[in-house]
Amino acid sequence: MASLPKEVLALAEDSSTPDLGLVPSAEHGLDKRDKLAVDHEDRGDIEIPMFLVPHLNVCSRYQLILKDLPRHHSRRVYMSMSKRMDGLIISIKKEVRLKLSSMMRKFDNERDFQHHLCKIALYGRLHLAPLEEDNIKHVLDIGTGTGIWAIEFAEQYPQAKVIGTDLSPIQPEFVPPNLSFEVDDVDDDWVYTHPFEYIHGRLMVFAFSDPLAVFRKAFNALSPGGYFEMQDLCSPIRSFDDSLNGSAMFRCSNMIIQACQKRGIDLTVPKRYKEMMQSVGFVDVKEVIIEWPVGTWAKSEYHKRIGAWFKKDMEIGAEGIIMGLFTRLLGMTKEQVAVIVEDVKREMNDKSIHAYEPFYVVYGRKPE
Repeated sequence: MASLPKEVLALAEDSSTPDLGLVPSAEHGLDKRDKLAVDHEDRGDIEIPMFLVPHLNVCSRYQLILKDLPRHHSRRVYMSMSKRMDGLIISIKKEVRLKLSSMMRKFDNERDFQHHLCKIALYGRLHLAPLEEDNIKHVLDIGTGTGIWAIEFAEQYPQAKVIGTDLSPIQPEFVPPNLSFEVDDVDDDWVYTHPFEYIHGRLMVFAFSDPLAVFRKAFNALSPGGYFEMQDLCSPIRSFDDSLNGSAMFRCSNMIIQACQKRGIDLTVPKRYKEMMQSVGFVDVKEVIIEWPVGTWAKSEYHKRIGAWFKKDMEIGAEGIIMGLFTRLLGMTKEQVAVIVEDVKREMNDKSIHAYEPFYVVYGRKPE
């Protein structure tokens, strides 16, 4: 496992990071973080600010839904939008109309929640690539979702022009002046008028049909010396002891992998991101792996906080994603899936089960 960059230490004391319980104590720097271990004393749980908790239970992996839609032959699927009042209607040129009002509001909530979870893991930092502020002129955020990462990056780097792309235009209208959003699909050809100094992607594993092709496009779209960074969870769920053996969580995790394989999606691919980046030409490729516990069974405050947020994220999205995948792709009945979901939820609250999922942060530089 790679050690984390020492420059991250200063960010733990960054006054620009709001005190929402997102960042562990300043003296606990990333390069000094504790190894994942069990809290045998059970010193309590971590409270999550309730205003950040999504209140609606849906599958946020909306790519699984949108991938079924007909696609325009051009690079972009151009959309005309009605005013975003209570409802959101997207009109696609190929006469596909989707009413996504409530769905998108639910997705917004969970996606933003996941953003805060990622920031906990990185001590409030948006990236690990060693960017030099004066050299960052153009930035691309693929799979931007609600745009929350792009918004914060644009605020942190006001001199950079930031573009966020996504399959769906669910981003807010009022954003920093140096930020714009485009409807785009990473699987299509990338056609931009200028190269980028930094390209970022996060939690994209569900969206990748061909990650190697995306990495190659990112390499070609970068300026010499530019950085590409990916941050993703890598399935299956695992444990450093035998506490996960025979569990519903372990079985369910592997069934999710099998279901996604039927759609050409490999949820284990993040462990090969480093190799893929090197194969397309990136140099100085760094890989950082951070364990995300499921629940608050871990000993250190750092892992305990990540675990509290990760368990809440799984509770929010588990039923939607499992129900959709298992009924549509594995041929199971809703009743059968409901039993699995209840078993998984029960085990997530069992501190004797020491489950975690590795979060990969991989970045590389295009040679000059």
